[in-house]
Amino acid sequence: MRLPWNKEILGIPLILYMVLALNINIDNNSSIVDIYDRIFSLDGGIYDRCIDNKNFADVHRISVIKNQIHQISREIGIWMFENNSSEAYIPQSEYQKICNEVMHKSGNKTEILQQDFKIGNYFKLVKHCEGVATEDLYFIHRSIYEYFVAEYIYKSISDIAEVSAKELARILGKLLKGNLLKNEILRNLKYKIKLCKINNLGNIINDAFHMMLNDGMIYYTNQCYKNIFKCEMNVFANMLEIIHMFEGIDLKYTENMHKYLKINLNYSRQYKLT
Repeated sequence: MRLPWNKEILGIPLILYMVLALNINIDNNSSIVDIYDRIFSLDGGIYDRCIDNKNFADVHRISVIKNQIHQISREIGIWMFENNSSEAYIPQSEYQKICNEVMHKSGNKTEILQQDFKIGNYFKLVKHCEGVATEDLYFIHRSIYEYFVAEYIYKSISDIAEVSAKELARILGKLLKGNLLKNEILRNLKYKIKLCKINNLGNIINDAFHMMLNDGMIYYTNQCYKNIFKCEMNVFANMLEIIHMFEGIDLKYTENMHKYLKINLNYSRQYKLT
């Protein structure tokens, strides 16, 4: 029997410690996204409680670069989603690439940022071959991975939604091509979208979706991808899930929509996705 989410999650000692350390009040109506929003908040969250030699008196350097640490978590989450969603881990080599990219944007030294990330974030290392540098990084719990995937997608949408439908179509095609969004990620994303203050966000996404229906799900990415058919089907299915998060959206049933639905149904049956 599956436990209620709050008992299941808070039964993990490290997550329970984070909740207690930050004095987060929860009840049966609390959402897991709400709790993680407070844990990983850039204002008073876990990053500000990271310590050096158990000394709370001084500001730890992690609280100074917490934006970069948080971005690394997002980047790792979306990499896992695109490349390894079933097991949700990232090889050290890919993690280091992400740190390098964030470092170039922030001006921090790579070695310092990698060290601080390992202190300031919550993951585990698994060494598959003893004595060989094959450690992979996992978030300490899968729900944290699911949270940061939703966080990355939501931030990407909210940052670009008011720029142009074409640019939003580019971002959505790029983000959603790699895999199908699972229920837990969709639930997290829906929670964040409900709190969004952008006017008519649903209609903006709907406009981008119809552009993608007319020209191709990944057309606006201006990129060439392997397994393009699978990419198209992934984006289409994920876009439908996102559109259905909004009420009162005029989702027009066009000829292109019919074609995508028919192909998607056959694709789902072939790969047993339904």
